[in-house]
Amino acid sequence: MPPRLDRESLKADGWCQGAILEGKDLPAAFEAPYYLVLTQDCDCINPDTEKEPRLELLPLTPAALQTKRNPETRDGINPREIQFEVKIEGAKTFVDASIASITFLSRSDQDSYRPSSEVTVSREALQDLLVWRAARYLRTAFPDSFEEAFRGVRSKFSRAVMAVDTLIDSIHIKIDPWDPARDEPFEIHLALVIAPRIHAIPDNLTKLETARGKIVALMDKNARFEDTQCRIVSADKISIWEINQFKDFSRYDYLSFGEGTAI
Repeated sequence: MPPRLDRESLKADGWCQGAILEGKDLPAAFEAPYYLVLTQDCDCINPDTEKEPRLELLPLTPAALQTKRNPETRDGINPREIQFEVKIEGAKTFVDASIASITFLSRSDQDSYRPSSEVTVSREALQDLLVWRAARYLRTAFPDSFEEAFRGVRSKFSRAVMAVDTLIDSIHIKIDPWDPARDEPFEIHLALVIAPRIHAIPDNLTKLETARGKIVALMDKNARFEDTQCRIVSADKISIWEINQFKDFSRYDYLSFGEGTAI
């Protein structure tokens, strides 16, 4: 019969989502310097190891440039790799992690290990990390025909967006038809959602309007797209119902047909 663990002892030892273990304290097969617990709090301390037999762990390796962020893996923009900040003995350090490296630790002898008190992650960084992890399964899979068509404009689209990247909270897209007949063009509707505080500054809107015009002109030059519409909308002016009519397009750089670090 699988062993039962003491829930209160596990809580007292610091077991929770976001706890970090030092690799040197784990079995020999765990070779990374650190491991972050992705398993939810209630499952980490569940006394029944038959119901919850394993902990999901994300290996962490201090970045080569520990005080400078990698723009290609920051903020979860890469679906496979991420870089974020932790504190190691009080010093801020960037660590690298990858989806492919996720591993598991049996809970049968969980009480033999202790999360580190010297390596911690902020609640904000952990939340971003969990969104990145969940996006692996939640991100939209677009039709191949759309991705092939978008590949021709992706680089210029990216440049137009990057010019105002700090002003945009999220990008959403609606394409019609979703699965067109051969060579049938797509009608494109884009929404650049921005925070109310950004929307309140006229200079920001001027910059965003310039980017919006470039995006529309770019998309309409492609024979596979027509009647492109792109609007700038404050997050407090768009309803949940309306936004649900769109697909998230914030990670447009990582469509299946993208280059380099594509999905």
